[in-house]
Amino acid sequence: MTRVDCCSHHLSSMYHACDQTRTNLDPANEHAVTTILSFLLLLPFVFTMESIPTMQAAVSALANKQAFYINTIVCGLCYYLYNELQNRVLGSLGPVPTAVGNTLKRVFIFVALYFFTVGESFPPAKVLGCGIAIAGCLSFAICDSKKI
Repeated sequence: MTRVDCCSHHLSSMYHACDQTRTNLDPANEHAVTTILSFLLLLPFVFTMESIPTMQAAVSALANKQAFYINTIVCGLCYYLYNELQNRVLGSLGPVPTAVGNTLKRVFIFVALYFFTVGESFPPAKVLGCGIAIAGCLSFAICDSKKI
């Protein structure tokens, strides 16, 4: 469900970056409306794929329900605030610099996971992907500074 919400958020962000005349909402309000609509559109799929007794059984099997609820709320709040911040940046910078920043963020996460997570590997495919991402960002910065 989170992946679908993330995809719908990014698609709407790209659309709004290209078409600023569609609404009179600022980026924060557009993000809030997009999040609410994504949630409402996904609810029927959640209840179709998972029955209510199955969800109740999963919650009743938890050892520490209070910690689960607190962690879920904090995780959702952090995810919402991250996306709202990203939407504000997209509103002020534009889609291409935001995409470059998002790419560098993902490279940073790969490298940080490798250094700070026990058992995380850094295979050649990840190294190659990070190298391509960094080379692409460097190429963009050079071309942008020379107005190519």
